[in-house]
Amino acid sequence: MKYFIMTILLLTSLPCIATIYMQKNADGSVTYSDVPLKDAEPVSLSSGNSVPSTNMSKPPAKTAGAKPAEEYYKSFKIISPKDGETIQNQPAINVKVATDPEFRAGDTIQVFLDGQPWSDPVAGTSLDMTNVDRGTHTLYVKLLGSNRQTLKQTETITIYVHHVNTNFKPNR
Repeated sequence: MKYFIMTILLLTSLPCIATIYMQKNADGSVTYSDVPLKDAEPVSLSSGNSVPSTNMSKPPAKTAGAKPAEEYYKSFKIISPKDGETIQNQPAINVKVATDPEFRAGDTIQVFLDGQPWSDPVAGTSLDMTNVDRGTHTLYVKLLGSNRQTLKQTETITIYVHHVNTNFKPNR
């Protein structure tokens, strides 16, 4: 059985090594064939397209000078809103942070209002907080790495949110 399979494979591969012939016709057209025609010349073919394989190397090992993720950022702070700021009649409060060096892809921020997470972590350096109740609030932001470990945390700031009370009607 194994000799039969080997014979079939050998016979099917024979056309791959056949000679190719080229014949130029009287009208200038060219005909290629594996059968020698009248006035046909054998064509020598190159070995074909080949691409050398590349060696897959291991990623470079961490050098002694490389900083761990927790030490990558030198500074991380809230730039908006400011500590002690009063926010009046705004439908959304835009929280912006600054990092040094620049914010890395894969890292996220998470805003905490009064000690509770405001939303899921987001990629980027700003987040809009909508429908914040009026009153005094504390706010801080955590910088999270790609596996959600805390890399840095801002200082806690205090903000004052004021909304117009439409239910209040002064005496007239």
